[in-house]
Amino acid sequence: MFSKLITGYKQLVVYSWTWWAIKLLMRVALLIMGFLGLFGCKPKTVTSDKLAFDLKSVLDTADIEEVLIGELYLPTGQIIAGDPFFINDHKPFKTKVNPGKYPVKLLIHKVEEDHYRVA
Repeated sequence: MFSKLITGYKQLVVYSWTWWAIKLLMRVALLIMGFLGLFGCKPKTVTSDKLAFDLKSVLDTADIEEVLIGELYLPTGQIIAGDPFFINDHKPFKTKVNPGKYPVKLLIHKVEEDHYRVA
């Protein structure tokens, strides 16, 4: 019994250390992005049409599964959204659509065994 407790404690310590390291790396990345923003390094803006054209060959050959996860009800039709990982110089985007219900879909790409990308 005692050996199980020690093994569990070691796993908890390794998990805590790993989580702490991940949080530290994310903070460092945000600081670097902030410094780059101060010196005028701005990300290149890409229109959605150009992005769709550039990705067409990749998306046509990729194994992507589309999963419907529900509906989003927009009574006012107003949408404000942003990416929490890029909060520095990027304001949330705003748009207006017709009020109503809209399907919410995930696109899932299996990169390799137990490694998925979700959009």
